[in-house]
Amino acid sequence: MFGLPVASIALLAALRQLWLSQRTGSVTALVSIHDSLRECWSDFLKADIQDRDMPFGDLCNTIEAACAASFDRVFFGKSGEVLTQYLLSALKLIEQDEQLRTKLLALLEDPSTFIYMRRFLAKNRRTFKRMKLDLGS
Repeated sequence: MFGLPVASIALLAALRQLWLSQRTGSVTALVSIHDSLRECWSDFLKADIQDRDMPFGDLCNTIEAACAASFDRVFFGKSGEVLTQYLLSALKLIEQDEQLRTKLLALLEDPSTFIYMRRFLAKNRRTFKRMKLDLGS
């Protein structure tokens, strides 16, 4: 007599726990990616101008990994939105800065290089095209 209501409540509790764990995992992954990207930007900016190729390559590889992760459905809710906006801003910064754009193009070895970055930009094409960053000349 009480079996069905108890089972229903248990199912709802399990679904809520799954939902909460997905959100927690999403935020944890976002913080980890943010830390990696911050470290890459820091390494790039600290390096002497003539020694920036390796740190920039690391930065681009980390952006590529973050773009790939965005397709893995790891991110839920607002953390997915935050990651998307961060990646779009970072890629727009690279696009608008001639030296960074040139460095990125020099890293392209074949059509599969940065494939997830390309897919991410294709998926977010309209938003990316409308973006303007103030680089403070």
